[in-house]
Amino acid sequence: MKLSIKLTSKRKKAAFAAAILIALVLSFFLIIRMRHPAAITPDADFEVISQEPMGGWIKYRTKSEYQYYLYTPEKSVLQGDPAALNQKRGYPLLVMLHGSMGKYTSLATMGEPMVIPEVQRRLGGAFVLVLMSKDDYFTKPEPYAALIKSVVAANPKIDPGRIVLFGFSQGAAFTFELALYEPGLFRGAISSSGYYQVSPVEAIRLAPIAWYVTASRNDPVIYEASRATGRLLRLFSGNARYKEYEERGHFRASMSDEIDSSGTTLLHWLGDVLKK
Repeated sequence: MKLSIKLTSKRKKAAFAAAILIALVLSFFLIIRMRHPAAITPDADFEVISQEPMGGWIKYRTKSEYQYYLYTPEKSVLQGDPAALNQKRGYPLLVMLHGSMGKYTSLATMGEPMVIPEVQRRLGGAFVLVLMSKDDYFTKPEPYAALIKSVVAANPKIDPGRIVLFGFSQGAAFTFELALYEPGLFRGAISSSGYYQVSPVEAIRLAPIAWYVTASRNDPVIYEASRATGRLLRLFSGNARYKEYEERGHFRASMSDEIDSSGTTLLHWLGDVLKK
């Protein structure tokens, strides 16, 4: 009888310890996934000194000699979708980051695919910001984070809580640098053929952000880094997807890409991320 009581007591203690451990683990993940929105303040260095209309885009140049393209969603594109015309909530902002040596073609390769009617309707309209690196590639996240904040501050129809990064190649690597520098600024991020490999500590810092990471097996080094990063982000983030291909080479993700076995497209995933 005494042995039975002792066993029952031990089981209760073990169950209590297990419950405490589970609670601690759940609390840990809850805490690291909490978003802490960044303050949106304009920076005088990014005051616009010239602008050039280019179709549905405007090319801006700032006092500090940074340049970028900005697309403003058109009501005409959103006709037929009453929900997309809800101006009160503000529009999301997609920040596009080109690869090395790609700034002169960035409008066509990174910007235009995001303003086609299918994409704009799914997202309920979206501002699209195509950043141009000051050199041939992106360096130092601080000025680009300040530039993004300045653009948001200057456009009150942008919802500061719904900003997503989309980077290709070196721009994908820079996506991680920007997100690590200012994680509270971004709701989601897409890395296509990027070579940045996050550490466990960095993955924890990036946990509040929704992630889509993709690469191809026949893109050496890039694939290994993306695979390790995608797996770590899936462990810590509440919404992280990783998709690898066999023979797609060094590629730029498309909104029509299927990202899981159920046929969910990248555009569908992005639309869900940007929902309020």
